[in-house]
Amino acid sequence: MKRITKPYEYNGYRGLSAIANAHQIPLGTLKGRVRRGLSIAEAICHRDLREFNTGEAVYEWRGEKGIRAIAKKAGVSQMAIFSHLKHGKDLDQAIESILKTKAKVIKNKKAPDVQEKHLGIKRPDMMSATWRLALGVLA
Repeated sequence: MKRITKPYEYNGYRGLSAIANAHQIPLGTLKGRVRRGLSIAEAICHRDLREFNTGEAVYEWRGEKGIRAIAKKAGVSQMAIFSHLKHGKDLDQAIESILKTKAKVIKNKKAPDVQEKHLGIKRPDMMSATWRLALGVLA
């Protein structure tokens, strides 16, 4: 099968792997950037091109910044918070809902049954007649 596109060339290097090696960029990073529509010159730059990574916490709750710190302070998982936020709740509603659900689960949880301590039969006359006959005990 014939190749339809020509291999990438930049500063005398031919092919994405050669360009990536020459500019010390992981090949996967370079391929991803080219797939997103960046030119080779833009793709080999050494700056952070992630769109949503501003380095500042987006969420703040009771003095804690960032979902990880908020989840730790509230005693809930990060994934639970993210799930509630994804469904359109704000941070306070999400944490309130999670804590309400946790309280309901704890309330509905049954206490383990405490069994009475069975001491066993101390005297042969306390056994049933069938057991006395089976064990050969005369009473």
